[in-house]
Amino acid sequence: MQNMLKEIDKTLGTFLCWLVAHWCRAKRKFISNTRLLLNAEDNLNILIIKLCCLGDAVLLIPTLRNLRKNYPRSSITVLTTYRTSNLFDTIPYVNQVIYFPLTRNPLTILRFILNVKKQNFDIVFSFDPWYRIATLLSFILKPKINVGFFYTGLPFLSHIFAISSEYTEEKHVVETYLDLLKLMNLDITDSRLEFFVDLNSFQFADKFFIENGLSSPVIGIFPGSSERWASKRWPASRYAQVADALITQLGAKILLLSGKGQGDIVREIFTMMQGRAIIAPENTSVSQLAALLAKCDLVISNDSAPMHIAAAVDTPTIAIFSNVSPVAYHPWIEPYKYIVVRKNMPCSPCVKFGNMPSCYFQYRCIQEISIEDVITAVLQIWPYIELRIKSKSVKVDEQ
Repeated sequence: MQNMLKEIDKTLGTFLCWLVAHWCRAKRKFISNTRLLLNAEDNLNILIIKLCCLGDAVLLIPTLRNLRKNYPRSSITVLTTYRTSNLFDTIPYVNQVIYFPLTRNPLTILRFILNVKKQNFDIVFSFDPWYRIATLLSFILKPKINVGFFYTGLPFLSHIFAISSEYTEEKHVVETYLDLLKLMNLDITDSRLEFFVDLNSFQFADKFFIENGLSSPVIGIFPGSSERWASKRWPASRYAQVADALITQLGAKILLLSGKGQGDIVREIFTMMQGRAIIAPENTSVSQLAALLAKCDLVISNDSAPMHIAAAVDTPTIAIFSNVSPVAYHPWIEPYKYIVVRKNMPCSPCVKFGNMPSCYFQYRCIQEISIEDVITAVLQIWPYIELRIKSKSVKVDEQ
């Protein structure tokens, strides 16, 4: 159903955005209000629209933190879907989370929009540049100011917003999101990632490591991705060979992690390995997954939400990239804490502004990454990992 909704959003949504954009351009709506709401003392009602996806939601956290610092007395609401709701529910900068209904019933959607509209938002931010429904919502809800993105493929989207910025993949998404705040002359104190792990999740991770004899060095491997982005997945057989090599060469313990519905991938790797690995529970919450990643000394992952979560909990990462720009989506962490492994194909990155074209080259961008490429990256970052492990040991001894 989600694929069908996305197709409707792309076709009908684009046409509706075009109509609204030309109407707004003629009327020049909202512009007179933009100077009235930039006072940090105002008690504003702010809505953030972020429908998809979990990885992008993690990258939005610095924007939410800086927005809260600029508007400490305001109410910040996030409109999202159930897929990312568990994340936004944990963020202390957010007052309320509401969920967009993923349904084909137009009456359900209409009733939902009318109920949201009753909240009378002063500012609406749309952080979903390629979801037309997000752009249309920022207009339909009739805030005093709406803020969002346009991009090369659909420049007319800029006419729908009172304040807009070009969405570009020439810089990191964290910086692109913060550009909307800069256009409003808001202060940006820092752009670091963070993640809010609850105490129960830390206790879960501690217990799991103890029960399974996991002690440093522990390398976490996340080989999955959402079904829509299956082209990002490096072959399971190569992950198995890399895991065996790291056990032999570095004495590492291997923790295999997966998202919901992706357990078959890690079980396949486990079966093909010669050495021993531990499989993390498939049904972990986002917070529990973050706690497990935080306890790892290194994470090897496809370009995925857990890759961003690993960066947010300050775990060094080897990131395997295929058809998405690493410039825009590399782990947002200090440069010495991550390495991107990719093949510089003439056609890659081919994913632009959320559009994933059909591949006529058998996904060479991911298939040609060798076992040696990934092992070399691990060995390159390993001296730093060893220093971190020693530093942790010293802190424990001092306590």
